[in-house]
Amino acid sequence: MADDNNRECIGCGRCTRVCRFLNKYNINSDEYRHMPELAYSCYLCNECVKVCPVGIDGSKISKELRADFIDGGGRLKGAGYKLLLLEKEDYLFKNYKNASYKSVLFTGCNFPAYFPKTTQIIASRLMNEKGVGTVTDCCGKPVSELGMIDRGRGIIENLEKRLHDNGIEEIITLCPNCYYYLKDKLDVKVVMIYEKLKELKMKISPVNEDIDVFLPCPDKTDRQILKGIEGYAVKGKIKIIGGIQCCSAGGSASFKEPLITKSLLEDFSKVHKGKIYTYCATCSGMIAKSGTETEHILCRLFDFKEKPAEGIGSFLNKTACKYKKIR
Repeated sequence: MADDNNRECIGCGRCTRVCRFLNKYNINSDEYRHMPELAYSCYLCNECVKVCPVGIDGSKISKELRADFIDGGGRLKGAGYKLLLLEKEDYLFKNYKNASYKSVLFTGCNFPAYFPKTTQIIASRLMNEKGVGTVTDCCGKPVSELGMIDRGRGIIENLEKRLHDNGIEEIITLCPNCYYYLKDKLDVKVVMIYEKLKELKMKISPVNEDIDVFLPCPDKTDRQILKGIEGYAVKGKIKIIGGIQCCSAGGSASFKEPLITKSLLEDFSKVHKGKIYTYCATCSGMIAKSGTETEHILCRLFDFKEKPAEGIGSFLNKTACKYKKIR
């Protein structure tokens, strides 16, 4: 993609039309590369590169601008960034009490925050039925995406050490972001939960009806996780919801662009009528915040109705995860 990003822009304007951020500033992805002051206004949603006929990737440009800012001695100001780094750089709520297994459920940070009871159900069943442990930790993607490449690398090294120290050879991810971010960075096997459930022949309650699904950003292009869901977790037809850029949580852009974030959330109720299914906990939380009915596919598979936690509830759930032991 590095070569693609050096291709000459043909000025078609497609990226500007699909991106609320580019549209606000009346620029295209090629012009964006010359505007470092907007480095942290991009949601890293990949909508621009999907429509670009020459493959210019605005999210890659944003990450490069962010890295240049940090490398140049720049410091991120604002409570949002400070809290994110405080929580995730050395994840405050990590839990390795149930880690002494070769294969472990890697919950990530957001799924147990939004769906704590479903997390416990999945972890307990995997442990008691299949001898799979559980680890609660952060993959480090949010820190790396701030342009803090060295810190992100350090998080991966520390994570890998903790996994090795516990004899872990495989992690089973609940989060699409964790899966795509970690699968080529760790020397342990990284699989997505749906693939593992099928391999283990776990008894689940599949979705038998036709459903509308909102794709999480990391799975928009390859749709690798979606392919693992189709025909197994979901027996009915899946209709992909279009016309909505992203859930507004990506890239920590909401710290810089609160008005764009508000408009992106409003799209869920404006563009789509009816329940929205997701397989990303962050998307679920943001969709629920918009007032739109949503259900995470994993809640359905394990036959437990749990709405995404809101506000302080998600923080309290993270805190509780730090001390829980799976039974």
